[in-house]
Amino acid sequence: MEQDPDMKCQAAASVNSILGNFLGSTNVTYLKGSQITAAIFKDLSAFGIVYFSGHGSTTDDSSYAISTGEEYSATRELQLELEADQNSKSINYYFTKFQTAWDSRLLGKADKTTFGIKAAFINDYSKTLPGSLIYFDSCEGLSNQSMAQAFVNKGAAAYLGWSWVVSDYLGVLNNTTSNIFSSFVAGKTIAEAMSARPTDYNFADLGWYSTVICSKH
Repeated sequence: MEQDPDMKCQAAASVNSILGNFLGSTNVTYLKGSQITAAIFKDLSAFGIVYFSGHGSTTDDSSYAISTGEEYSATRELQLELEADQNSKSINYYFTKFQTAWDSRLLGKADKTTFGIKAAFINDYSKTLPGSLIYFDSCEGLSNQSMAQAFVNKGAAAYLGWSWVVSDYLGVLNNTTSNIFSSFVAGKTIAEAMSARPTDYNFADLGWYSTVICSKH
């Protein structure tokens, strides 16, 4: 269920409680660019926090997708098509394509096409998660609940995402993210951290989705 921002979760909903021994761990895996493949999202079971900063978008089939770092090639497309066919699905059921975003062009990055994975990919391929916190710092991550539901169905305790298009061209998102995680480290609940965050970016709102039971105060 999507939580009301005015709701304060019980102690069990604190990030400390959700993540247990994961919080404060120095075991960090940092991936960027071409290291972020579709296969990475098949097994996130070793991670208490999964933070993704990249491109995302709603799709024509009312799902949600994020861009991987895998650049388009006809060979890779055939591989993904065969993988989808093993589940009697079309390639478009699991995957989509992303073009270079406008803010990347402003930073002088070259145009390229990358493969993206949809929520259905998480539903059908991802291993069970250990009550993880998923934070997608990308456009439209909670414009619908498809990706959030996919991760929660796989065992995530909570999913954070933006309601609309965002960009970190001016550093606004980094400020919000830093504030959120600082609150988590301080032992705040998700609801408390969200309430204390800076003003939301432009017309986009940072929201959260969880199966954690909360109560009004």
